[in-house]
Amino acid sequence: MDYFKDDKTIYFAKIKENAVIPTKEDENAGYDIYACFEEDYIEIPSHSTKLVPTGIAWACSEKYYMQIEERSSTGTKGIKKSAGVVDSGYRGEIKIAILNTNNFSLIISNIDEEKLRAKYVINKDALVYSTKKAIAQGIIHKVIKMKIKEISIDELKQIPSSRGDKGWGSTNKN
Repeated sequence: MDYFKDDKTIYFAKIKENAVIPTKEDENAGYDIYACFEEDYIEIPSHSTKLVPTGIAWACSEKYYMQIEERSSTGTKGIKKSAGVVDSGYRGEIKIAILNTNNFSLIISNIDEEKLRAKYVINKDALVYSTKKAIAQGIIHKVIKMKIKEISIDELKQIPSSRGDKGWGSTNKN
């Protein structure tokens, strides 16, 4: 079967039974992506990064890739993504590298916060985030095929540029 005959189709598959296939509203850029794991919760300590499983895999035409981005609702809570390109040829479970920028633990939970706190010793300051809410969003981008040509550094410096090799802060923009 030629899955990519229609190169505008994204194929998602559940690796875990309770995984949520990403969806989006027509007016939104990103597909909502949810955490999916068997444990009651995953803890991400303050200022740490952890890979959070989603229970899904994907496939699409090599003309596209998916960029993982924060949702506004997670970004305002100090939940940041730390990496984010999912290539079209990757068929393994999509995992989201989540960075907790807070000064307290982030708990991504499969169970209600009240039940979680009753069942486990959870720091009262910990941020509890439900797996019923999307943890990130995936935005589909087109891959542009480019040619690569190696040239010498002297030849490269001859290519016109108003900036040249001036680096950080050289544009005087704040």
